[in-house]
Amino acid sequence: MTLKMTILVENHLSPHAAAGMQARAGLSILLDDGENRILFDSGPDETVVRN
Repeated sequence: MTLKMTILVENHLSPHAAAGMQARAGLSILLDDGENRILFDSGPDETVVRN
């Protein structure tokens, strides 16, 4: 079995983001084994919930 892990650390807001979106430092990890995908997404506060 092969497991692909994609890690993203970002804190910039795209110029194309919807109005009202906010940027915060965060960490996202995507695990993909070809059949299943699991996304872990975290940040320092509740901004991810509001967005």
